[in-house]
Amino acid sequence: MCPSSVETYISVAGANKASYLCVLPITNACSSVNGLFCLFSFLKNINSVQRYEGSHIYSIYGTQDDKVGYLNLPCFTKNSQINNSDQEFSNATGNHDAILSGTIDLQMNLLNAH
Repeated sequence: MCPSSVETYISVAGANKASYLCVLPITNACSSVNGLFCLFSFLKNINSVQRYEGSHIYSIYGTQDDKVGYLNLPCFTKNSQINNSDQEFSNATGNHDAILSGTIDLQMNLLNAH
């Protein structure tokens, strides 16, 4: 591992594959250039290569996320999932903000494990 690489990458309620708010891409976050709609080039590009995020990759998300959402209907994927991650925690409870703040202990445990 080179010194500048990321050892542990944790996505917490991240729009790794899309945001359900972009089903109708009408806001800047849903831009056709660098937005969070699953069919646009930005997300296709970052998901075309796997395991670039770090040596240890984790994803934390839940079904009640009100900003990223759980499922992406146009592409039929889980919005916060990272392909080939080391572990997923898809049972986080609450809305987007609650997932961010309610999983701090889990985040610290994952960081301290490596």
